[in-house]
Amino acid sequence: EVAGTEGSLRMRSPQDGIELRTAIGDTRGWHTANQLPEAHPGPIQQWIWACQGGPNVEFDIDDAVELTRLMEAAYRSQQEGTSIEL
Repeated sequence: EVAGTEGSLRMRSPQDGIELRTAIGDTRGWHTANQLPEAHPGPIQQWIWACQGGPNVEFDIDDAVELTRLMEAAYRSQQEGTSIEL
């Protein structure tokens, strides 16, 4: 489950799919996400393509730093049993 300031997304099971709720528009509970956008290639695949002269990757060093901060906060949150504000 992922929660943000304007909504949440959760994976129920591979058979039951993904549900979401949002603070934008209809806010009455969870709704099944019938169609999700096509997934982007993973970071490693993008990096390999870029090394081979292909398109640029969709992220940069700032994104990597923010991801690291997020992961560190998640580990601290689990260890300390509390929310970590970023």
